Amino acid sequence: MAQGREREDVPTHFANASLSVRWVQGFPSQNVHFINDNTICYPSGNYVIFINLETKKKTVLQCINGIVGVVATNVPGEVVAFSDRRLKPVIYIYSFPALSRKNKLKGIWETLPATPSHPWN
Repeated sequence: MAQGREREDVPTHFANASLSVRWVQGFPSQNVHFINDNTICYPSGNYVIFINLETKKKTVLQCINGIVGVVATNVPGEVVAFSDRRLKPVIYIYSFPALSRKNKLKGIWETLPATPSHPWN
């Protein structure tokens, strides 16, 4: 999964002018999701990026706990869910286009009963 990466300032000189690259945003080739008929979203570092394909407008949603792990969408409900990337991830569920948080799921693995029917046993 390609993600945005920060780089050290690398100066490039053009006729008494200098240009430095400070930030490059990656675009994943396999982790792009539709959120509705006109909008895609994908993870990029600590953010979920939304792009309206008609207007080219970009909206950014930050994962406050670090790098975005997994992203999933529900097109009919215009809902996006994503997790942070850590051992016991937190899952955030947001409505779109308002980007208001609908739910935050954490610690459910500790409250579920341990039975042979669970795939993680």
